[in-house]
Amino acid sequence: MSTEVKFRKGTKTQSDVFTGALAEITVDTTTETLRVHDGANPGGSELVNLTANQTLENKTIDSPVLSGSITADDSTGTSGQYLESTGNGVQWSNIDTASISNGNSNVSVSENSDITVSISDSTSATFSSDGLVIAGNLTVNGTTTVVNSNEVSIGDSVIDLNADISSSTSPTQDGGFTIFRGSEANKSLIWNEATDKWSVGSETFVAETFEGNLSGDVTGQVSDISNHSTSDLSEGSNLYFTDTRARNALSAGGDLNYDSNTGEFSVTVPVGYDSSEFDTDFSNKSTSDLSEGTNLYYTDARVDGHLSGGTGVSYSSGNISIGQDVGTGSSVTFSGITIPNIDKSGSDGSGNIGSDSNSFNTVFAKATSAQYADVAEKYVSDNAYSSATVIKIGGEKEVTISTKYADSRVAGVVTTNPALLMNKDLQSEYVTAVALTGRVPCQVMGVIKKGDVLTTSDIPGVATRLFNEDFVPGCVIGKALEDYNEEQPGTIEILVGKV
Repeated sequence: MSTEVKFRKGTKTQSDVFTGALAEITVDTTTETLRVHDGANPGGSELVNLTANQTLENKTIDSPVLSGSITADDSTGTSGQYLESTGNGVQWSNIDTASISNGNSNVSVSENSDITVSISDSTSATFSSDGLVIAGNLTVNGTTTVVNSNEVSIGDSVIDLNADISSSTSPTQDGGFTIFRGSEANKSLIWNEATDKWSVGSETFVAETFEGNLSGDVTGQVSDISNHSTSDLSEGSNLYFTDTRARNALSAGGDLNYDSNTGEFSVTVPVGYDSSEFDTDFSNKSTSDLSEGTNLYYTDARVDGHLSGGTGVSYSSGNISIGQDVGTGSSVTFSGITIPNIDKSGSDGSGNIGSDSNSFNTVFAKATSAQYADVAEKYVSDNAYSSATVIKIGGEKEVTISTKYADSRVAGVVTTNPALLMNKDLQSEYVTAVALTGRVPCQVMGVIKKGDVLTTSDIPGVATRLFNEDFVPGCVIGKALEDYNEEQPGTIEILVGKV
């Protein structure tokens, strides 16, 4: 028959404060190690696993992978040192940073100054804060050379491109310059070997003065033809303007007449009553001259006939009155109001029914709705506690902060914005509103999955996951609505009061 041995377990935070009994063994679920307790010191003694730090003596290590620091001759050395064999062991030694020599070749480094490279006792190159100075010629072998400089100065007046081509070789590759333009298209000036011509592709070449003959088709927009006129350009499909062409392109109809010989239009106006005569006659009239039809004129009697008073309100000859005096900004008090609906004005979420100091007795309703999410009740506490703190029954007053894992005296969580607050008139030095059911923010720690049952922890005011074997009646706070995986306390939404 197999036998299963179980030890008590907890996170590193919980294990560090757990004293235990003499020779008791527990499991640290964070570091995955065992702890042996002596019944006196919190945390006990931790047993090292294979991944922990260890001291090796007279050991042979195959393919070591080192991390952290190396100690040699009771020292971890300093930055830039190397390990040197002394015959009896190893020690940390410094590299000579001033000079590296081999025969007549030497590299010297001056402190906070230049670096000089010498070959055959002659200075070949000097590196300084101003850049690199080379004493001889610079030869660069390769297919690509990149110079990342904002400005390049060249002493030669002529730049040779494709200089390594033999004089007996027929050229086949185009040559020229390309300007890289970042996010815009690159631009080039190229000698085209196929056409034996300079080319800028489809781009525009701008010059103040162009000397020489132009051959072939000239296209594009001409910006200045001041030395030419239309007399120099023969008429094609786009015809020039003439009076005859313009007059023949127009026509008229109806009362509008057109003479194509003169280009003149004329209108035949019939004899009769025109608009100017109507305007003159109409300006002398008013509503007194127009008999009333189905659209009735305004009268005070007609307005009074459409208005009337109701319960507590009277109307007479344009005056509205109620059963009490009312001034600007006054609040009207009624002994009772019977209405089918109550609607409010103003912005959403503003305004109250009753007040904190003068509340209604009983509200009768079939259903209510609220923006906030929990039902809370006020209790006398021994201190002021912030929202999301886990509270238990006990202490010097009715409730206090939780301090023990799986405590069956847990009461709930300090609410943030309750939808319903009971026992609102409770008075004391410290009064804490505790969420008893519904959705509420809660401080938690450890590995928690959505839907896990939560209970108190050894950290004051913080909840944690309840393991099945640790359940005791009354120890459940609620269930997690979010995942959490931190050893330090944080805040998540929980469903308080659910087992």
